[in-house]
Amino acid sequence: MPASGADQRQSASCHRAGPSSRVPVRLACAPGSRDPEAGTLRVRVLIAGYSVASTPSRRVPTHAPSCRHSFARRYRNTPGASRHTVAISLPSVATTASRRKGSRVSRIPTLTFLHEQLRRARQARGLSQEELGKLVNYSSSYVSAVETGQSPVKPDYVGRIDSTLDTGGLFVGMLELIRFHAAPDWFRPWDENERDAAALRWYDPTVIPGLLQTEGYARAMLGVGGELTAEEVETRVVARLARQSPLTAEPRPHLVAVLEEQTLRRQLGDREIMREQLQHLLAVGTAPNVQVRVVPADTPWHVGLNGPFILARLNNGAELAHLDNQLRGQTVDSPNDVAALERRWETVTGEALPCRQSARLIEEVVQTWT
Repeated sequence: MPASGADQRQSASCHRAGPSSRVPVRLACAPGSRDPEAGTLRVRVLIAGYSVASTPSRRVPTHAPSCRHSFARRYRNTPGASRHTVAISLPSVATTASRRKGSRVSRIPTLTFLHEQLRRARQARGLSQEELGKLVNYSSSYVSAVETGQSPVKPDYVGRIDSTLDTGGLFVGMLELIRFHAAPDWFRPWDENERDAAALRWYDPTVIPGLLQTEGYARAMLGVGGELTAEEVETRVVARLARQSPLTAEPRPHLVAVLEEQTLRRQLGDREIMREQLQHLLAVGTAPNVQVRVVPADTPWHVGLNGPFILARLNNGAELAHLDNQLRGQTVDSPNDVAALERRWETVTGEALPCRQSARLIEEVVQTWT
C-alpha cells in the first residue's frame, strides 16, 4: 500500500533546556503520484523559515517502509550555556533514495548561507555592524568580515549573536551542522567522544594538534596538496576552529599536548603563520586546563615517532584512544590496546621537557620566525 503524505512528511526542531524558544528546523518531503509503481520524493531543509537546501526529485518505491530514521547531535553552546539537541527525522524512503543515487537526500546549510542569515538577522533588528559589534564585544570590522565571508565564523561569536538577538540557539545550531558534516564519516564517532572528554592526552610527531591550531596554520595545512577546493578548505577551517570550543566551555576538559621540536621549526605556510601559531601555543599554555610540552630535537628515536595518537577519558569514566594514518583514523576501545598506548604515552612524556622549559624553548623558536 502506498505510503501516505502524512507518512512522508516529518519535522524536526532544535530544543534548548528550559523555557526558551524552539528553533524551527524542518524537513519537508513531498511525494509524487505520476507513476503507480513509484513515487517522487523531494526534500527541502528549512531553518527559521528559510530554505537551506533542496534535493532533486527522487523516484522511490511508494511501498517502502515509512519508519523514521533519526539523526541526533549534541553540542556545546557558548561557555556557561546548556547543551542542545538537534534531531532531524525523515522517512526511510528518503534513505532508500539516497542509497540508490549514491548521494545525500538533504544537505547542510553552507557557510555562504550562514553569512547571509547573520547579516539578515542583524538588519532585521535595525542594527549597524558597529552597533552589533558593541553589543557582542567584537569589532565592526570582524562583523563585516564574517558577513562577507572573509573571516571564519567563531563559535563564541555566533553564541553571542544568539544570546543578544534572542534567536534560541539558531546560529550555534547551524554552525554545528556545518562543522559536523565537514568532518569525514570515520571521524564523527571520535568527534563526539572528544567533546565529551574530561581529559585528553595528545601526541603528534609531525604537526600542531588540531585543538591548538590557529586559523592560518589550519588553512595552510588543509590547503597542502590541492586535494580540497577553496570552499572545502574554508569550511574545514571553520569546523576545526569550532572543534576547539570545548576547551573554553564549562566543565573544561584537561588537555596535555606533546609535540616535537622539529614541528615548531618545520615551516607550514609563511613565516607570519608560524610565528602566530607558536605565540598561540604560548598563550593557550597558560590556561589552567592546558599543558603544552615539547620533545627536544636532540632526543634519540623513541616509540612515539611511530605515529600520532590521542588518549581520552570520558566523563563516564570510559577510556578510549584515537589513531591516525594516511587515509583515515580509527577509534580504539580495546582495554589492551588502550593500555599499550598509555605505556607509549609514558615513554613520550618521559622524553618531553616540563611545561616551563617547553615554553622557554617555544619562545626561542618564535624568534627564528621573525
